[in-house]
Amino acid sequence: MMIGTLLRGLLILSIALTSGRSVLSQASLPPEVIAYPDTVLHNGKILTADEQFTIVQAVAIRDGKFLAVGRNSRILAMAGPRTQRIDLEGKTVTPGLLDTHYHLDDYAMRDYLLQAKNINWEGRVIRAALWWDDLDMALRDVKKVVDVTPPGELVWLIARLEMSQIISEMRMDQLDAISPENPVIISNPIRLESWAVNSLALEWAKIPPRMPGRPKDGGVDIDRTRVQQTIDDLLEWYVPIEEQMVWHKRRQQLANSWGLTLVVTRIEPSHFSAVREMWSRDELTMRWRVSFPGELDPKKVGNLSDIGDDLLRISGFAGGLSIGPSPMGGGVWSFSPRLQPLPGAMNDQELEESQLPRLAQLRARLLEALRYGWSVPNTHVIGDRAAYEFLKIVEEAQNDPVVKSQTQRLTMDHLLQVRPQEIQKMKELGVIPSIAPWFLFTKQNITNLRYMFGADRTNEMLPIRSYIEAGLRPSLESDSGDAPLGRPLYKIQHAIARQDDDQGRIWNESEKVSRQEALWMSTLWSSYYTGDEEKLGSIEPGKLADLVVMDRDYMTVPEDEIAEIPIILTLLGGNIV
Repeated sequence: MMIGTLLRGLLILSIALTSGRSVLSQASLPPEVIAYPDTVLHNGKILTADEQFTIVQAVAIRDGKFLAVGRNSRILAMAGPRTQRIDLEGKTVTPGLLDTHYHLDDYAMRDYLLQAKNINWEGRVIRAALWWDDLDMALRDVKKVVDVTPPGELVWLIARLEMSQIISEMRMDQLDAISPENPVIISNPIRLESWAVNSLALEWAKIPPRMPGRPKDGGVDIDRTRVQQTIDDLLEWYVPIEEQMVWHKRRQQLANSWGLTLVVTRIEPSHFSAVREMWSRDELTMRWRVSFPGELDPKKVGNLSDIGDDLLRISGFAGGLSIGPSPMGGGVWSFSPRLQPLPGAMNDQELEESQLPRLAQLRARLLEALRYGWSVPNTHVIGDRAAYEFLKIVEEAQNDPVVKSQTQRLTMDHLLQVRPQEIQKMKELGVIPSIAPWFLFTKQNITNLRYMFGADRTNEMLPIRSYIEAGLRPSLESDSGDAPLGRPLYKIQHAIARQDDDQGRIWNESEKVSRQEALWMSTLWSSYYTGDEEKLGSIEPGKLADLVVMDRDYMTVPEDEIAEIPIILTLLGGNIV
């Protein structure tokens, strides 16, 4: 009995002495080797978005990564003399928000064309492009730019895709009269779809008089062959890289202010050069996952997917991987016929004939990219027929791979209309769906879809819950860079509420998702789309410290107010951006 008590006493004394030596030893160490957190955020409602959707009070950050999460007392005890302490005062924190289809670089360049000369446009600016009521209004806006542009300098305007008819009505002699000293090019965001030029633009592009496809003076049609490609190639490198960087930084800052910390985007070669230069100067405030910038021959270049780092990485190939027109233009490639086409749009037979050549191009590019191990982000798949054809090609590629890549990601974007059997096929093939809510819920699209398909068939569109119930992890995308559509909380609200922007009607309540699922779709589940699930998407120790602080409680604010929750702080790698 006495021996046992003595042994216990010696053990306690030994622990106390050892502890004392440890404290003394730590106190004598230089501060550089004492690993205190850099930042502690406490007294908040932190939605970690981990697999269990854990909610904690505090988080510690060190060296750009999450160090620990938990109760206030535990995390605050880790703080050192130089640790920055941020009292959240009960505010909500989420992981940094990811967007799996976001043309940030395109919007940066459209901003440049629209804003650099401080024009007071008569037309409306909608999603960083001009919308005119008629041809006369368009010509007046062209003249406004010409009047403030030095002679000889190119005038280039971007108009909405819906302005194709007005652009096609622009005659060369009209533009010559407005701009006798400046080349003029009017295009839409998809530059090869429709555009107009004046005579000086053809001279600027060094298109010879006898070149096949050159329009006649006063003509309204431009051959979509060598002329279009020559001009398009010149426009690609028209804006100097240093100028591009200025506008890319502005767009990054806007996106950061909405809580965005990562975007997946197709990218033009010159835009990639600008972003790459910003990366080399440590000026990125956004994580970029970009598709291969340019034409691709997988047999000649090999698989370059995932080349890069945590800030800038080639995520795969998306060039030409597009099938199914948008509801904005009266399309949607569907198995079932439309009740009626939009006025001026293709009928069902014309739509079918227009998509078959695109399908042949898609098959050639997608099949080869997949067989050689490439991931395929930022595809464009609209309509259940489009989804069916896309998945057939994916299945064919999986049956005959040349390169088996451990990190290959199979994804499909937009997906307005998908049949249950294609959802099951996506599960079988391991395809991750990326959903753009605005394709259904904006006023224009819901009006177009109801007109073409009727209310019952429109009600079946955007089946988000069906993906989840099938065992898939869908992500959310914006496919837009301007408010409100480009704000991540807009797409989250519409996935939850399924309420349109026209009359506030709720479409197919059974396909609603919970707030928890919608946040996962913009964080953890999106990280699987990009292959970043080990580093991003949740607030867990060891992951990169990207987070967002919101001024209202995401979990309890009324559904119809989620999109307007103010973002008051965004961190990227532990740094305020």
